[in-house]
Amino acid sequence: MAKPNPVDIQELLDHCIDYLAGSTQDLISCSLVARPWLNTSQSSLFRAPQISNGQKAQQFCNALSANPTLIPLVRELVVGPRLPERNDPLTIGFNNNLTDVKFTHLTALSLDVRSEVPYEIRKLIALPTLCYLTLATRGAPYGLFRSFDLWSECSPGVQHLDMRCEMGIEEPGFDDDSPPSACEPIPLKSLALAYWRDDDPELSKTSLAPFDLSQIKALAIVQGDHIPWTLFSTTNVTVLALYDPIVLDNLAELDLSSFPSLTTLRLHFSNAIPPGIARMLSSISSQHIQTISLIFGNDRTWRLSTEFDAVLASLPLVSLPTVELEVNASTKEIYLAFPLLRSKDKASLLSDF
Repeated sequence: MAKPNPVDIQELLDHCIDYLAGSTQDLISCSLVARPWLNTSQSSLFRAPQISNGQKAQQFCNALSANPTLIPLVRELVVGPRLPERNDPLTIGFNNNLTDVKFTHLTALSLDVRSEVPYEIRKLIALPTLCYLTLATRGAPYGLFRSFDLWSECSPGVQHLDMRCEMGIEEPGFDDDSPPSACEPIPLKSLALAYWRDDDPELSKTSLAPFDLSQIKALAIVQGDHIPWTLFSTTNVTVLALYDPIVLDNLAELDLSSFPSLTTLRLHFSNAIPPGIARMLSSISSQHIQTISLIFGNDRTWRLSTEFDAVLASLPLVSLPTVELEVNASTKEIYLAFPLLRSKDKASLLSDF
């Protein structure tokens, strides 16, 4: 009896084709070899398409229209990140084609809504299968959401929200003072806010309506000012990440003792380390914390690291957390600034060189 050809074993074939997931042309070539190759190749091709311009939007919509059996293969969809011009067909795709596709298995959606007419994207945000949602906006986000009542039909299945608000741009016409439409609260499990600059807590509430923030487990803040800490119930947060906290003008208001369930803390410093960080670290009181990750960029003025060492090594905890120092070639000497933690075997060096 002849031994089976390994290529005829579907599991092995699927595994091999998965290695080509990043190469569209190779996947297209594989789809033409034989029928057993077709399904796996198509699945990889349409699992997570990225649409960056009008031509790609039209090609994608045409393919789904010609073969609707491809629609269930789409699990993730990224639209952007390039800002469409006024005459870019991507805006037309938003309005007439892309938002009309009846996605049945889409779980993750990433949208750059800085285009001229984002109203129609409500059809995508309303998909019942949606779980992960990323939105990039320009200017004050609350104005956008008020003017287009973006959340009025948001899928109740959304559990993870990533809001990226472009700084320094004010979009005209977003001055509607009407309240958002009433709807059932949607409990979030994780929230990321990037470049948040709302200095009015009431506006922050509008921006994040209708989401229930009381059950958040993971919270990430990227270069934000006037963070509405009072909107979050910190009791349940287990993972907290702050990226470039030097620009957080209300950093002094952040008391880590209000995070009693915290297990992981990540601090990312692209440049200099702000003075308030040591005081913030000294407020850690969670007995559940296991890991503190400190990620250092290219700035070599890490004199405050010695203060970090003293603070972290003397935390009033039953068991000290492991401090992971993520460095690059220019900041690898930071490890030497933590002698107390090293003596307790609580400092770990992670490098990318």
